[in-house]
Parts: sequence; structure tokens; C-alpha cells
Amino acid sequence: MASLEGLYAGRIERLDLDGGAATTAIRKRALETARVGELGIDGDEQADRKNHGGPDMALCVYPAEHYALWRKRLGRELAVPAFGENLRVAGRLEDDAAIDEVWRVGEVLLQVVQPRVPCSMPAALNGERSLNAWMRESGATGYLLRVLQGGELTAPAAIEVVERPRDAVTIAELNRLRYREPGDVAGLRRALASNGLTATWRERLEGQLRRAGG
Repeated sequence: MASLEGLYAGRIERLDLDGGAATTAIRKRALETARVGELGIDGDEQADRKNHGGPDMALCVYPAEHYALWRKRLGRELAVPAFGENLRVAGRLEDDAAIDEVWRVGEVLLQVVQPRVPCSMPAALNGERSLNAWMRESGATGYLLRVLQGGELTAPAAIEVVERPRDAVTIAELNRLRYREPGDVAGLRRALASNGLTATWRERLEGQLRRAGG
């Protein structure tokens, strides 16, 4: 069964990270409970509002299972949360979670809408400049959620998958199309049929489809 293992929020601050000082909200603090609305967790901030936040990128999810992968690859323990996530979940990896899938967590309804695109901040926070490339190559990117019904979230909590498309397109499939097989016309067409896909990813996939001659 899937579960919410951790709940996190952060404020914009000036941090001295690997590679230099940065204005960011990548460093999150753990919460036992939080109010969640259309824009995510109350009090959570985003320094780069073009690529983070807003109704279509309200919550960032990172699977708890990936921490073992990164501990092994980096050869050390990681602080939690290490990837700027709002929700650390178990039992819902990228090849499980699908676009348009809806979760119930307590009174809150959440919809899976797109992969997380790794930016420079996780690498800087963890002191490993190759980390973002490794996340893309491995497919361990995490993903983003839209809030369909707000309310109180508490961690830990059970995640109930209440809706899932019959022809589900998973987060792993979208990562494959973006990073490894960008010219897969059939795959691109199938992904574009997902109603809940964000406008940003729809435009990106439509551009790939045009370039692939589809």
C-alpha cells in the first residue's frame, strides 16, 4: 500500500551551496501537519516561480525508495528531505504513478500531472554536481501534483489511489520520452492523449512530435 512518509515546506532564503550562493527554497523543514490548498502547502515558497509552484506544480513528490539508491551512489547518508520535495511517499514510484491518477490522503484529493524536471538546486544542496544528470538518467526524478480538493494533510498517512486512467501513461514513460527516446511518435501521441497533463509538458511533447515528423 502507498503511504505519505514525510511532509515538508520551506521559505526562500540565501544559502551558501556548492557552486556559490543562491536564493532558493530548496531546503525544507519537516511538518507533522499542514494545510494544503490550490497552490500547495500553506507557507511553502518558491524562489523560481517560472519553473516551480502554481496550481499545476503545487506539490513536489519524491519516492522514499530512491534514498537508498543515492546513499549508495554518493557513498554517504543524506539529510531528509534531500531533494526539495514537499511529500516523501512510499509505494508510488515513477513507474507506478500515472498522469491523471487521483489520490485521496485523508480529506485531500491530489492529481498526478507531470514529472519533476531536475534543476540545479538538488545537486547544489547535496554537493554533487552530477546529481541532476544522474536523476534524469536513472528516471528517479520524482513528480508533481495538482490539488483537486484542499484540506489538512498529516504525515504519516495512507495514500488511496481513487482514480487511474485505463490507458495509463506513467511518469517513467514520460521520462523515457523526454530523456531517452524523444522521437518515439507512437509514445508521444499516447502521452498527449492524457487529459491531466500540464500545459508546459503538453507543449514540450507537441514540439517533440513535430520534430519527429508525427
